[in-house]
Amino acid sequence: MDPVEPSPEFPQKKGDAVSKDPIANIRKLLKPGTAKQKIPKPETPEPKTTRSGAGIWRTAALLSFAINVLFLALILWVGTRLFHFKAAVVEPLLEGVYNAVGQMDDVEVQTEVKVTSNVPVAFDIALQRDTIVTLSQPTRITGAYLSIRSATFSVDAPSTIDLPIGTQLPITMDLTVPVNTTIPVELTVPVELALSESEMQPVIQAIQDLIEPYKQLLEKTPDCWQMLLWGGACPE
Repeated sequence: MDPVEPSPEFPQKKGDAVSKDPIANIRKLLKPGTAKQKIPKPETPEPKTTRSGAGIWRTAALLSFAINVLFLALILWVGTRLFHFKAAVVEPLLEGVYNAVGQMDDVEVQTEVKVTSNVPVAFDIALQRDTIVTLSQPTRITGAYLSIRSATFSVDAPSTIDLPIGTQLPITMDLTVPVNTTIPVELTVPVELALSESEMQPVIQAIQDLIEPYKQLLEKTPDCWQMLLWGGACPE
């Protein structure tokens, strides 16, 4: 007879008793409930996180949070300073310049101008008048006609007459005197000038037109965080 080969060994599960009798083992496998047992799945090893890696991630998260907080605080500080700068400097300065330039149209300049010059004069003077002249030296008149009347005699004859110094003679002047000279002039002239009627008016208007866009842009910018975020009114 051929030797009987030993029965094959089945893989044993930890905790199950395996008999040396194959028939007993077959019966045990055919028992109800045995087929429903699940074969355990191989366990997948979970990745292990080292302590150094977790510390790095925690430090990076804290550092990122701190940077965000500092950045937010910086934005709040800069924004607040800009709001104060606008209210204290930019608005008064721009409004003041715009209004001052606009008021220049109503300005009237009143001053005094001193004039110092030599004025040339050229004209003719017509003299027609009766006057009395006094002789400054003895004067002889020839070809005069002498007429003397008295109770005893009368004389009517040409003669020569000598007039002494200081003799006053009535005369009639009728002549034209040419005048050509230079007269020095020194006087103070009051001047009153309205800028709106002067050549500066286009310059004033050009300055206003230059400032107007910046003034409108400044009026549209918010004055506080409430107005910037939700359009609310700024606190007093």
